[in-house]
Amino acid sequence: MNAKIKEILPKVEELLTTNHIGCEVEPYSTLPAFTVHISWGDWKHEHLRAKWLIEEENLATFIRSETTEEDGSDCYSATHYFILPEYACVRRLFEE
Repeated sequence: MNAKIKEILPKVEELLTTNHIGCEVEPYSTLPAFTVHISWGDWKHEHLRAKWLIEEENLATFIRSETTEEDGSDCYSATHYFILPEYACVRRLFEE
């Protein structure tokens, strides 16, 4: 795991928990990146807010999302990918 990621993950978890966003935060491979998985969260109150909070605190830059479960409502499950700000110039490597 990237050393900087090891330092950032607890901060991301604390930020999201403090803001009542239930999720799983995990490193992404050995890259300077991590994922945030939100299960059955509202598109605005959990998913959008989590992305905004992480970028607002300059902890990471949003790369992309993958929806993992949906039922046609405003709630769905997704994994969101983030990269450390200093590596944002290579974010295109993560985009599909």
